[in-house]
Amino acid sequence: MEQQGATSPDLAVSETDGTISIELNFKAFADNVPTSQHAKRAPSHGDPSLQDFADQALEFAALRAELKRLTRDHEILQQQAAAREARIDELRRELSSARMQLREAQRQQSQAFAEATIAQEPPHVGPQLLPLDRPDSPIALSRDIVTIGRTSKSDVCIRSSAVSRDHARLLVAPNGVTLVDVSSTNGCFVNDVPVKKHRLRDGDLVRIGDRSFRFACSPAGS
Repeated sequence: MEQQGATSPDLAVSETDGTISIELNFKAFADNVPTSQHAKRAPSHGDPSLQDFADQALEFAALRAELKRLTRDHEILQQQAAAREARIDELRRELSSARMQLREAQRQQSQAFAEATIAQEPPHVGPQLLPLDRPDSPIALSRDIVTIGRTSKSDVCIRSSAVSRDHARLLVAPNGVTLVDVSSTNGCFVNDVPVKKHRLRDGDLVRIGDRSFRFACSPAGS
């Protein structure tokens, strides 16, 4: 004789020939039992050991559901942490790029400032000889000793038979320029006056052989 006892949908109890069998639907408990709901006793069947087993089964199902929820929450937290790390890496790359752009902008600004400063500085003008026949072609006296003669070895080369091979010297010093005749054949003249050694002044007319120059000194050497 088989007797079916009254059970809940998740707990089935049957009795056959004095033997009681219990079937528990653990999956239903794992999926559907709220974590706030404690295990409740099933209707009594007059067997304390059976009731205790049913209570333990219900508690196990509730714990399993809670574990499943916690696992799901842990996965969500891991995903959020991974998203935050990715965002932090992206911000670090953006910060590094911004720093590089800032350094490049500062370098360009410094370079532009230096170029502007150089452009504003007046060019240094040293003493010069200005050929009267070619005043737009000044001869800069940039050495301490400037040689004047007919040969190409001279610093100031004058291709004229009236000019000696080694005709004169210009001694350039911070405080002025001095013209020295080097035993030339036709001599040196300053303002049409023959000289052997003469300190030049700004605007002096210098004649070497048959070539004439006007001497111009820098403001510092005048």
